[in-house]
Amino acid sequence: MQINESLFEFWDQCHNKQVPLVLWGIGEKCDAYYSILYLAGIIPACIGVREQYKSDTFFKETPVKSLFEILMLYRDINILLTVDDCEEKAEANFLINYLTTSLTSKNQNKINIFCLKNKGTLSAELLTYYRKSLLKRQDFSIISNSCWAFDIYGYLDIEPQTPTTRIIIWPLHYIKFLENFEYYLSTPLTFKGNYITPRQNYDKVHIVAALDDIDIHFVHDTDFDKVYERWTVGIKKLNRENLFIIMEDAHFPLPYMVAERFDKLPFGNRILLTPYDYGNLKSVCRYSHNKIWLRAVLNINHYIRYERFNFVKWFNCGGLGQDFEIKNLCDELPKDYVEWLYSGGMPIHSNIYKLMLYGNN
Repeated sequence: MQINESLFEFWDQCHNKQVPLVLWGIGEKCDAYYSILYLAGIIPACIGVREQYKSDTFFKETPVKSLFEILMLYRDINILLTVDDCEEKAEANFLINYLTTSLTSKNQNKINIFCLKNKGTLSAELLTYYRKSLLKRQDFSIISNSCWAFDIYGYLDIEPQTPTTRIIIWPLHYIKFLENFEYYLSTPLTFKGNYITPRQNYDKVHIVAALDDIDIHFVHDTDFDKVYERWTVGIKKLNRENLFIIMEDAHFPLPYMVAERFDKLPFGNRILLTPYDYGNLKSVCRYSHNKIWLRAVLNINHYIRYERFNFVKWFNCGGLGQDFEIKNLCDELPKDYVEWLYSGGMPIHSNIYKLMLYGNN
């Protein structure tokens, strides 16, 4: 019996094959892993410990059991080590020795022991597996005025099917681009110049290219030939039958006039992603500034840039704006209290993390 460190095999066993999961060890690490797994749709069957607790003992609403009780309850199990790093080796040896001596050839138990490293990236990787598993199809093309399209394809581990990757297009240019979509897609991309990138200590230069009178800032690129090739390939991969148009105002203020023009575009799947109120425009999908950085419960900085709205539902169902907003408890809490929670404040409610992200849904 060996310790398995493969995240893919862990996901396959716990999510795809639905083999019950036991978190081994109670403490801060168990607390963090519990929250990470919850986000990825994996709910532990129980928490495993060496010592025998009283019956009906729970941790985060999950029963606490000894290894003897666990083997009596489940035939096949996955065990994830969630003890502190200093105790990891000792607990792994205990499990292996106990299981080796307890299980005979007559037992049909299949037991996997996992030890997953890099907790800081684990949540993002598990979320990629989970979100991707929820998609009904993967042949969607995202048109975006920022890096969001490229980033979301990477987040979902899907090959980009759009020319608008690793770019910024200023609002009025983007609106004009969308209002004359087919014309600009058929217009050759030409080199305009090398521009100094703001917000980078003014020592970074990027490519600016043009589609006729539309400027496109390739803010991560310095080689026009590579930019031209990526843009051309993206147009060839574009699925016009399954287009999703997004505009976000994270990089610049957006006048109401521009938002209104975006709202009148003929595309059926359309979102204006913003924390601000633009009245009754149908395309508007608002998110809370409170949701950008999380430290509560996870005890790590987890950037949920992509979790600002329900993009899986959007790609699966299509539609406009507010139908894809995610409401959460922090929208209704005082700002100081939210900041306290996010800076590592101890939540008194075992489901506070769930409420913070997804409200009561």
